[in-house]
Order: sequence, then structure tokens, then C-alpha cells
Amino acid sequence: MLSTTQTCLAEAPLVSHTNQEHYTIQLDNELTVIYKNESGREIYNKIPVLPNGKATIPGVGEIQVEGLTQEQLISTMESKLESETKVDIIIYRISNNVTVVGAVNNPGSYPIRDIKTIYDAIGKAGGFGSTSNKKKVKLIRQRTDGSRDEQIINFPKQVFNAYDKGIGEEKYILKEGDLIWVPHSKLKQSGVFMLKLMQVATIGVISGVVSIIIR
Repeated sequence: MLSTTQTCLAEAPLVSHTNQEHYTIQLDNELTVIYKNESGREIYNKIPVLPNGKATIPGVGEIQVEGLTQEQLISTMESKLESETKVDIIIYRISNNVTVVGAVNNPGSYPIRDIKTIYDAIGKAGGFGSTSNKKKVKLIRQRTDGSRDEQIINFPKQVFNAYDKGIGEEKYILKEGDLIWVPHSKLKQSGVFMLKLMQVATIGVISGVVSIIIR
């Protein structure tokens, strides 16, 4: 199997390498996957962990990776590949960024230098989407020991109250590597679906009337 340390050094200026023995893969990670067999080796860089906790890995397909350790993911992948193929995985944490995913208009990663609070991050991501559930915004923060802290934030109530108090609580001040997850509201999604359905039905009725008039 290839040396993780040697491979990591080449990319160290780009990303931060997480090498804790018990570190579990999180949503703000990227993966480098290395296959090695008698034919040589293949390297796939910067495979993102998707908001659903899965990653699309060449030769394997889409598999669940969030929550797995490096060794667990290697074992899972090797069981799906030809027996002579060995796998090495390097886990990176996206550095200097805050990531906003879910029901926002422009999900993605944004430089922490431009962001101070969770309110700023939502704004950078284009604001809440039309189906967002603002009462259950989740802030995921990675600790230095590899574990993570998750906070559920009622955005309209708690955040604006915090602003009135001068942002006294630490959880509203973002740190490098923070991940903000804005869930979709099932009620709002249903409403959008019904509205579109009504629009389609209305267009159908109008088209029918126009057809009759033309005849």
C-alpha cells in the first residue's frame, strides 16, 4: 500500500490532512483514493463528501462514507474490488472555508475571511431557499480530537435575539471548517409542488379554451 505521508506532502499547501487514528469522515471532507495492483496505480483526487454523506468513487460507485474511519472505508472498498487491488485513502478537511449546504440559493464553500457569523454565511450562500426550514439550521463544528459538535439553531428566533445582545454566544461566531446545514421544510416543498401543479393545470385549461376559440 502506498505511503499516506508521502502522498500527502505533495498536496499539503492545498488542504489540511486529518490523520487521527479514530477520525471519522465528515461532510466537510474531501478524499484522495489510490488504487494499486499489478498493473500500476490510479489516483483520484478531491472526491467530495456529498450533503447526503455519500461519495461517488470511481470503480466503486456511490457509497456511504460519512461516519466511517479511514480503515473502515478501505475495508468496504476493497470488498467491492478485485482481490488483488489494494486501496489507500487520504482524508482532507477543506481549510480556510465555511461550507453552507442544503436549502440555500447558492450552496458551497466560502472563505472564512469574508464571514464572521452564521448570518453572514447564509448571506454569502445567497440566502435561504424557498423551501428552507429556518427553525432547524444545523451548525457542525469539528473538534481538534476528530469528534464534532452539532448545534440546532432556530434561525429567526435565536439568531436575531443574539444580534440584539451583540452576538454573545460563541456558536454564532463561525470558525474555520464549520459546516452549516439548512434542511428543507417538507411542508414548504409540498406547497411548492402544489403551486406548480396548479400552474400546469391552469395552463392546460387556458390552452383548451384557446383551442376551442380558434376552432
